[in-house]
Amino acid sequence: MIRQDTDYALRVLVDIGAGGGTRTTVRELSARQEVPLSFAQKILRRLARAGILNVKAGRQGGFALARSPGTISLMEVITVIQGRPLLSNCMKGAGHCHRQKFCPISGHLRGFQNKLEELFEKATLADLIASAAGHPPVKSNPSRRPSKTRPGLSRGHKQ
Repeated sequence: MIRQDTDYALRVLVDIGAGGGTRTTVRELSARQEVPLSFAQKILRRLARAGILNVKAGRQGGFALARSPGTISLMEVITVIQGRPLLSNCMKGAGHCHRQKFCPISGHLRGFQNKLEELFEKATLADLIASAAGHPPVKSNPSRRPSKTRPGLSRGHKQ
């Protein structure tokens, strides 16, 4: 539902927002948030084009929030990076599934979809920044690569 690039975007925005208006370079953000530099550049450009970030070039340059964190909904960020978060392809709207008229689950999914969108609209970047302020940063072990499988799942088992 939330793609990796959206996760990166949210983490980078929290980092920038927690800086209290101080401009931050893409290299600093990439290193602090463990986001590959090329990925960070792409994400930051998209956020800047959408009016979420301001960019200033040069020695004193970097990225800063273009608006107050309380005015940036999570839905706005998610939509900019990956499009609307959908529980199922049938949530794209009429005509995307030939089974929609007689599907026994699409009605229930629509209700869940509406609630999901409502939650993302209500939640703001300010909420994430406040939440992050109460938690110490997670330090990763750079000598250990992340596992490709989830804990508790064997390599051959899909969830």
